[in-house]
Amino acid sequence: MRKIIDLFRRHGIDILTCATLASAAFLLSRPIRDKWTKHRAEIARAGSANRNWQDISTNSSPLAATPAPMQVVEISDYECPFCRRSSAAVDSAVSAGTQIAYLNYPLPSHPHAEGAAIAALCAGFSGRFREMHARLMGTNTWESDTNWTREAKAAGVVDLPAFDACTHGSAVRTRLAHERALADSLGVYATPTFVSRQGVHHGVASAAELAALEHRE
Repeated sequence: MRKIIDLFRRHGIDILTCATLASAAFLLSRPIRDKWTKHRAEIARAGSANRNWQDISTNSSPLAATPAPMQVVEISDYECPFCRRSSAAVDSAVSAGTQIAYLNYPLPSHPHAEGAAIAALCAGFSGRFREMHARLMGTNTWESDTNWTREAKAAGVVDLPAFDACTHGSAVRTRLAHERALADSLGVYATPTFVSRQGVHHGVASAAELAALEHRE
């Protein structure tokens, strides 16, 4: 701002006018600076996703029944209302052929989100991740009554004693901690966040936005 004031003074503009004009110029430039800062942060996140894509895709859970290389990863929280609002769009995008995987990022502000993430991962170890994922996203009984074994049974998990042992074990917590670390490495600060090799989408997304994310320039 000092340089702007000096420039105005050299052109014979009084100090009060200088200060007023300089302040206005500074304030008007703020949206541009903020936009540029956000753009640089998005580039950094996309670059980090590209570098860590193998780790991300290996440690996330596919939402499609047909195995294929992941195109988009949803970083999400089962108790997040915005994540639940995106669920139908995610399902539509998957049905249309977009390969989306799920990375757990339960937020501390949601008291049952970590338990839900652990339940989903343990169901996944039994081959029923997609079914448990759909149940957790589509129902809310578990938010007031966290009977994860009941939810696992409803999702079709057969070996319930093994599921129960998993939810109390250390292996699933190690996996969840790694998923959280991956999300942190991408600079994720809210859910849902959708990531591809080419870009990042924050917040509720449409099926079209998810399909386009893989091809974003």
